[in-house]
Amino acid sequence: MNELIAMAKRRGFFWPAYEMYGGSGGLYDYGPLGVTVKNRIIEDWRKIFVKQDNYMEIETPTLTPQAVLQASGHTKNFVEGDVKTMFEVGSDYYLRPETAQGVFVNFNRLYNINRKKLPFGVAQIGRSYRNEISPRKGLIRMREFTQMELEIFLEDGGAVDDYIHHLNLLTDTFRVGLGIPKDAFRFRRHTTDELAHYARDCWDAEILIDGEWVEVAGVADRGTHDAEAHGIKVNGKYPHVVEASFGLDRIFLATLYHAFETTEDGRKVMRLPERFAPFDYAIFPLSPKNDDQLLRAGLIQFEAKMKGCHTYIDMSGSIGKRYARADEIGVPKCITVEDNYVTVRDRDTKEQKMQPFDDVFI
Repeated sequence: MNELIAMAKRRGFFWPAYEMYGGSGGLYDYGPLGVTVKNRIIEDWRKIFVKQDNYMEIETPTLTPQAVLQASGHTKNFVEGDVKTMFEVGSDYYLRPETAQGVFVNFNRLYNINRKKLPFGVAQIGRSYRNEISPRKGLIRMREFTQMELEIFLEDGGAVDDYIHHLNLLTDTFRVGLGIPKDAFRFRRHTTDELAHYARDCWDAEILIDGEWVEVAGVADRGTHDAEAHGIKVNGKYPHVVEASFGLDRIFLATLYHAFETTEDGRKVMRLPERFAPFDYAIFPLSPKNDDQLLRAGLIQFEAKMKGCHTYIDMSGSIGKRYARADEIGVPKCITVEDNYVTVRDRDTKEQKMQPFDDVFI
């Protein structure tokens, strides 16, 4: 883990926030590579959990009125010992501890948008805040973090178990796509005394990170708690809520952790699945002083951009050193540009294929 964190800081994935002032516990900045990977994970989650079932997505403020969190039970229940785990802003607001409340208070409007039909789902992706007493372990325990949450509203007494089973299956599908090994992943059902104040049942998805099982998601039966808290009714009855809640920062860290390795020959390789890599291609003119090669490299980059690919051109050092730099950050393919052809090299197999310049993206 220490080697991964050192690389992440050096190459631009993430680092402690406000470093020039000594840092601040539980706060992290994402660098250019980290933001790209993070956004690609978000899009994969959105595809699996939102678009696949034609659910809605909204965005609501992170600043939440005290009255909302009093009604939901958070002001009473979100405490550790004598310390509140929510950040107060003035006397009337809190920074939200979850994105879910922004969905619940908009239920009536969303219900009308959905033509007054149940069930329907609403997702929200955004920042949440917890006043961690002892923030530690990098991105695992943070004071400001990103959640990806989905709230599914159904009639009370509806097929709750079926929805929980479906969401757990989607969670495992998401895990496979991220490249997390099966033996480093598990579901764990909460015991009664572990349940949050709003939950009737909950299944945590946990990933093994540096020898420790870390919760990265939870699929919960919230019952009618939120509907009752906010006085929401449909035809005189409180709608039921099933929730899938994901911690993006922990998922991001787990993805990097299980992708990063040192090979037998000493290479540092980030074996990210291609769709999560920070760059799709690295482009290397064999001779940086060869104008024709530089022109061809620029043309390849332009064509890649037109196809929606993210690339960079590296002209510094030997080809071996350029490969090593690309491997370390997870670039799946490197294109070395020579006079009349290119060599496409695969990160994982190290296999190299020569092909004509004009055939690069055919």
